[in-house]
Amino acid sequence: MTRLREGKLEDVYGRLRKMSFLVLAACFAICSIVSAHADDDDRGRGGESRAYAIGLWGDLPYSDLQAQVGVPNLIADMNDQKLAFTVHDGDLKAGSGTPGSVTPTTCSDALYQQGLGYFNALKSAAMVTPGDNDWTDCDRPANGSFNSRDRLDHERKVFFRLTIPLASGRSSSRCSMTSCASITTTS
Repeated sequence: MTRLREGKLEDVYGRLRKMSFLVLAACFAICSIVSAHADDDDRGRGGESRAYAIGLWGDLPYSDLQAQVGVPNLIADMNDQKLAFTVHDGDLKAGSGTPGSVTPTTCSDALYQQGLGYFNALKSAAMVTPGDNDWTDCDRPANGSFNSRDRLDHERKVFFRLTIPLASGRSSSRCSMTSCASITTTS
């Protein structure tokens, strides 16, 4: 009876492999068609391209070298690329603080101010999402034994309660972790 079950399992796995291959092939075919169609749409508008570039970064700095050299160089490179926007996918620091570090590696207020400085140095719009190292891991002794929820609240205040003014007559945004409200300037 065990051999019969093993045979059935092998048959099921074989069918799944074949189906996975077919689904993958279909995805490639669809992507190719959609991509070609998008190129045709751009050409039909007098050659104007709607293409744009974004910057995705995160999980750094994890060392003094990254904080002092790596991140500033990365930001300079992103600024040179004329990106439509950037997204930081979380983790402004390593999972545990580094004893003797000259840059913030625990969940102190200085960490969030350093991060804010990085985001403010970007020429394009910046979006950020809190990473686990930025708040949930803050209760560890190596991170300063902070209350994790207090650190999340602080991170929200630093990054998500900002009003970003735009040119006169245009909108700006006040964002929280769950929503953004549009504000119109008048002068």
